[in-house]
Amino acid sequence: MASPSDRFSRADGSRGQPLPRAAVLLAGIAIGSLCGADTRSLLPVSATVMPYARLTAIAAPATLAVSAEDVARGYVDVVEPTTFAVAHNTPGYVLEVYALLPLAAEIDVYGLPQQVRLTGSGGSIEHRAAAASHENLALTYRVVLGPQARPGTYPWPLQLAVRPL
Repeated sequence: MASPSDRFSRADGSRGQPLPRAAVLLAGIAIGSLCGADTRSLLPVSATVMPYARLTAIAAPATLAVSAEDVARGYVDVVEPTTFAVAHNTPGYVLEVYALLPLAAEIDVYGLPQQVRLTGSGGSIEHRAAAASHENLALTYRVVLGPQARPGTYPWPLQLAVRPL
């Protein structure tokens, strides 16, 4: 049961509900501040921002066309770029390239500050950048064909992902 000190009177003389103790404490602090009492408190606050890197696809080829001439030459130059945006809050990110079909012996990647050659199964490319930024990239490729490659039209064989450094 609430004690009489936990209840308050309304202007009309009726009794109200018990005041929560936190409300009484806050009212006391406010009255102390109005009366000129010097009240100070320090509350340490910290926050941890988790590192992230996010890739947003803008455009990519739907297929890879391999001609008999490409097979004879040993590679296909993909001139239609894969365009995407990368947002990150770290001093760079790792671009992961996954080859989904066993067509390539190697994959050359163009459009980054340096040319990169990956194995036929793909690989990781470390890209240093501003500590937090948003970048738009357009990559093109040379797919060095493996011995199993045959002429034809294939679903786009590369998949991209990013992770923070």
